[in-house]
Amino acid sequence: MTKVKVGVVAMFLLFAFSTAFAASNSTSLNLGTAATVAGKQLQPGSYKVTWTGSGDNLTVTIKGNHTEITAPAKAEKNDAPMAGTSYVTNKDGELSEIRPGGKNTSLKFTQTQASNATNSSSTSN
Repeated sequence: MTKVKVGVVAMFLLFAFSTAFAASNSTSLNLGTAATVAGKQLQPGSYKVTWTGSGDNLTVTIKGNHTEITAPAKAEKNDAPMAGTSYVTNKDGELSEIRPGGKNTSLKFTQTQASNATNSSSTSN
């Protein structure tokens, strides 16, 4: 009976740890205007952003408003953690970067036109 209890506790701890780890790679994003990512349109609204991988090999998924987009990105270190989640679009409305609140890493999309970028802020963390 003791082995069963230890097994149950171990499974619970493993689940709790994996859930906490996965949550650290996500943020909420509120788009004030339409934007495109990987050639697909995102309408203004709230989205959940998650990412996997590391360094120059990230996969970012953006879900919300009946839309799900997955795009390649790379991680770029910031000097300090962002106070709130923000994003960067270029003059053509392409989403080129997401800056998750509370993190000192930005997600830069690798299939965008990085020139003529403008900053936009989101109120979510």
